[in-house]
Amino acid sequence: MDNLIEKYGFANRSEFFRSLLRLVIHNETLIEQASVFPFVEPKSMPASEVVSAFSKTGSYSKEFLADKQI
Repeated sequence: MDNLIEKYGFANRSEFFRSLLRLVIHNETLIEQASVFPFVEPKSMPASEVVSAFSKTGSYSKEFLADKQI
């Protein structure tokens, strides 16, 4: 959240949330999307691409990544 506030030049967290609320109030589609978001099936992606993306972050051990190869 703080990164978004800084990136888009909001004065503080309160202004950030006020802007989000204005956006959501005026765009009903956002509310509908947010209400089902955790249950939306992600796009299909080959396991090798997922593992490659994880690897690029540098946050996962080689053992973890090797265990995820399908």
